[in-house]
Amino acid sequence: MKDHFRMLAAYNTWANKLMFDCIAQLGEADYHKPMGAYFSSINRTLNHVLVADQVWLARFNGEVEPYDTLDDLVLYEDFADMRGARAKCDGHIEAMVSLLTAEDIAAVFRFRTLRKPLVEAMPMSHALAHFFNHQTHHRGQVSVMLTQLGLKTPAMDMLYFQRELQAKAA
Repeated sequence: MKDHFRMLAAYNTWANKLMFDCIAQLGEADYHKPMGAYFSSINRTLNHVLVADQVWLARFNGEVEPYDTLDDLVLYEDFADMRGARAKCDGHIEAMVSLLTAEDIAAVFRFRTLRKPLVEAMPMSHALAHFFNHQTHHRGQVSVMLTQLGLKTPAMDMLYFQRELQAKAA
């Protein structure tokens, strides 16, 4: 199971790099342009994902959550700053997953929700699955916005990542 989550962490880093390379082709106006998405723009969507990742990383590490909301919190307006923060966060994600043991993954994970201050409990494996799925969900939204802005988005399916890994191993 640990290998599965290590693969998801590596895939996450790989897919984010591809997506950010594509976003780098945009001008600032398009990066901030309201697109009718749930979080409006590419910038706001990327901020949401980063905030959520930082909250979940704090939870996984037994730390106090750094924010008390996931909504409308903008950490970075500038794309270069966002890109740097995303890469740093992805490194933290890979490091966190590498430290997990099989016992950690099988254990019950407890955390306090932000929207309704409740204490939730679920297997750590389920929390990790949500964590990685959340990013994939929002990368899909960003991909649609990039397409609407006229860019050809890269193939970010996990299958392409796995093929790349196999080619490097050969």
